[in-house]
Amino acid sequence: MAKGKSRKAAKREDGSREEEGEMKERSKERIGNEGKEYDDGGSKPQPPVARKQQRSTRNVRGRGREGGGRGRMPVHYVVLPALLFGGVAIVVYFGEMWWAGPGVNKPLPLPRAVSETWRNDSVYLTRLWGTYRSNVYFGIRPRVPRSLLAGIMWYSNDGSGRMEIRHSCQHGDDLRQYGWIRHDGTSYGQQRIVDHEMMLETEFLTMANTSLGETWSARIRGKPLSQRPILTSLIVYLFNEGKGEMAYRTSGGQRSLEEVYGHTPEFRQFRLYLPRKTVADDAHHSYLAARVASPTHLDSFFKSVMVVEEGPRTWPPLPSLPGEITPDDGGPLKPNLVAYQ
Repeated sequence: MAKGKSRKAAKREDGSREEEGEMKERSKERIGNEGKEYDDGGSKPQPPVARKQQRSTRNVRGRGREGGGRGRMPVHYVVLPALLFGGVAIVVYFGEMWWAGPGVNKPLPLPRAVSETWRNDSVYLTRLWGTYRSNVYFGIRPRVPRSLLAGIMWYSNDGSGRMEIRHSCQHGDDLRQYGWIRHDGTSYGQQRIVDHEMMLETEFLTMANTSLGETWSARIRGKPLSQRPILTSLIVYLFNEGKGEMAYRTSGGQRSLEEVYGHTPEFRQFRLYLPRKTVADDAHHSYLAARVASPTHLDSFFKSVMVVEEGPRTWPPLPSLPGEITPDDGGPLKPNLVAYQ
């Protein structure tokens, strides 16, 4: 019996040893496979306990990024900087308004460009009249606000019915050239204007403290540039922008304007002469006397009041000035604009 038992025990031990050997071989194969995966770029094998800890850590971090606990930014971190920035912007804005307010309303501590006693200033009188109307091709005015304005405008009549008046400097006029050739800034200037069909030369001269008072003269000469006959009309006008009265005198069948005269608070008496000896004998004459609210867009006003008349000899019909334009209320005409064509 003892031998039988010992044999059975020996078999059991052999069986347990075989099982232990198989388990060791299986564990070696598993460890070998995991090492192979790690060598091929996989993740390093970890014990089951470490994996569980890693999973729990990832879950905690994920909940933090999604808005839980530690990952959420406090509200006052956003609100306080925004309030601070808004407060600084408001302070800067109202500070600039306060600083600029007194600067705009406070007069500049420098001598005035137009003195209130300019009539007693001999130096100022030498620069009283000048070509101070830079927005027109040729314009003259004094350095006195709201006073007399003089200027010219012209247009060509080729029989097509179009009338493009040149007056204010416009890019659409497409002039070849215009500008001062000579100008001393005080008393003399010479300008050349090259249009498509003609060339104009204007000269300006002032003479202060003469027997006639502060005096200026202007000369306008024209030269045709086209071989075909083109009829060109030149308009000279005088406009009173301020207070005062204006009158005129005509001749030659009441069609030709000889002079414009009147008085203003600034100049007392004034007179504009239009000598006829410089105009061709067969020229067509017309004039305009009207009251206009503003000197702005005078060229459009002249266009709107033009009338068509028969021209001299074989010329086509001419757009001409209509003479006196009576007020709509039927009262007496007190013109502040007189023009001569």
